[in-house]
Amino acid sequence: MNHKKKKILLVPNCFLTKGFNSSYRDEMEESLKVLLDFETGIMPMPCPHLFAIMNNEIGDNCQSNSINLEEKSLTVSPDFYTRIVNHLLDKIIKFRQLNFEITGIIGIKDSPVCEAGYSHSSTAFSYGYYMKMLRKKLHEQSIKIPMVNINNPAGCCNNN
Repeated sequence: MNHKKKKILLVPNCFLTKGFNSSYRDEMEESLKVLLDFETGIMPMPCPHLFAIMNNEIGDNCQSNSINLEEKSLTVSPDFYTRIVNHLLDKIIKFRQLNFEITGIIGIKDSPVCEAGYSHSSTAFSYGYYMKMLRKKLHEQSIKIPMVNINNPAGCCNNN
């Protein structure tokens, strides 16, 4: 049996899907090579935008291509983020029980939902609503996982 610690990096869903369009392909490929070199697996985090669309939780006045999930203008049920974060937290706890090390969480720079670190507009840490809640739930469980941002892929997490 291999007793080597297994490592996983939690990444935004858009890191592995359409959010990284062809102009970001080189960055994505380079990132994946680094992860492979360090023998680190990746796990996509649930995307609040996709979750809302797939579960018909957006208001009638929202279109799927312009969902606004900012805290101050939520168009979803009050427990929306709680359910997503609790599901992700359960996965993190189970992976840790199986001796996986969660090496980090990647956020999307300047995203009102998924930002997890320094933003262009601030010299202080700034968290999008999803990452803020995830950070709070991890703290409540005494789980410390570093969070950092990647540049916002074109069309990803934009609420314009």
